[in-house]
Amino acid sequence: MLQFYFLSILTLILSGVALIGASSRAFDQEVSRMLTRTWVKITLGGVTLAVGVVKLVVAATPESAAVVGDLLPALAGIAVGLALAVEGWVNRAGQSPEAQKVNQAASFYRIPLGVVAIATAVAHFFVPAAVIL
Repeated sequence: MLQFYFLSILTLILSGVALIGASSRAFDQEVSRMLTRTWVKITLGGVTLAVGVVKLVVAATPESAAVVGDLLPALAGIAVGLALAVEGWVNRAGQSPEAQKVNQAASFYRIPLGVVAIATAVAHFFVPAAVIL
C-alpha cells in the first residue's frame, strides 16, 4: 500500500533527523528544542517502530515481493523506533543507574543510526521497486 510507503519514508527521515539533531548543533535552536522533548521522542519512536513492523508484512506495491521487498526500510524503522523510544524512556526515568547505563550504551550508535535511517528513506523513495528496498 502506498500509504505505508510514504509513511515509512516520512517517519524514517523524521526519526533520523531526531537522532542526529539532538546531538549536533547543525539545526536551529527551535528544532533542537523540539527534538529533545521526551514526548516527541517517545511518540516518534513508537510510530516509527509500528510502521517498521507493518512494513514487514505489507509490501509497497502489489507486484513486489512480500517480505523481502521492504526489508531494509522495515528493519531501519524498527531499529530507529527502538532507539528513540529507549532514549525517551531514559529521559523520563531520570538519573537512575540503569538509565545511565542504557544511555551510555546507546549514545555511540545515535548518529550512525540516524544517517542510515535517512539514507534508507532516500534510497527507498528513489528506487521503490528494488528487491530489498
